[in-house]
Amino acid sequence: MSFDGFCDYIRIAIGQNLGSEYIVSDKETMGYNDCKRRGLVIKASSINIAPIFYLDELYDDYTSDLKSLDEIEDGIITAYYLNAIHTNFEVDLLSNWKLAKDQIVMRLINYENNKSLLEDVPYILWNDLAIVFLCMIDEDNNGIMTTLIDKSQLEKWGVTDDELWEKARENTRRLFPPVLHPMNEILLSNDVMFDEDIEKVCRDAKLYVLGNKRNISGAVTMLYEDVLEEVSRTLKNDLVIIPSSIHELIIIPNENSDYEALKGMVAEVNEMVVNPRERLSNNIYIYSMETKTITMY
Repeated sequence: MSFDGFCDYIRIAIGQNLGSEYIVSDKETMGYNDCKRRGLVIKASSINIAPIFYLDELYDDYTSDLKSLDEIEDGIITAYYLNAIHTNFEVDLLSNWKLAKDQIVMRLINYENNKSLLEDVPYILWNDLAIVFLCMIDEDNNGIMTTLIDKSQLEKWGVTDDELWEKARENTRRLFPPVLHPMNEILLSNDVMFDEDIEKVCRDAKLYVLGNKRNISGAVTMLYEDVLEEVSRTLKNDLVIIPSSIHELIIIPNENSDYEALKGMVAEVNEMVVNPRERLSNNIYIYSMETKTITMY
């Protein structure tokens, strides 16, 4: 069965299963790094917002004989009911800056790989990356819902790029607090909050993973002013920052580091391991303890 046929089958089957009170449709979206994704939107007639269930990976499961069509259908319906949105989206959030301003956050994406996306959104160029801005729409025990802020949204709010940047800096540090843990057998299973015990973490390991408490889009933590400064001060060394994905960074002390070898490793891992949608960069970054700045290598 082709991918189009698979998507049509799942959409029709789920629509028949749920009944007339639900609208089931498929939607193609453009994700980061120009990666298109095909998803299934399930919307209850009484609710003005709907989740999307992406079908690309599920199709791989089907063609690899890991899941049957019935198992995929049942899995999507079960996930929908477990994560169902029971309240209407507050439309005023996107029309009123006073309501939205405390929900503005930022993410880091690759600049070259997202030029098409960046044509329509406000962004800040940072080395080979772009800082983009999102508004947190909803949050529950199952996760968060965000929307990428485009230029038309900025005009509706009547705010400048600088105002957006200032709120995003403030909110992202608060809503997505940093987490540092060592890639070390002893401490690997125990995440350590950055503000709690950084000296112990840095003393006991030489390789660290930096992300955030929500485990999503954690690469942006390298823009938090205090984080790298305290890590480098504790280690008494400059830092090499390796972008393992858009979600996390690998930090090592800059002790006679072979930059070219590290860049080669990053490129190889990106190509062979990291999901194309989640790749951040093939470059590495150096944090200077003296100047408190980050440069790309």
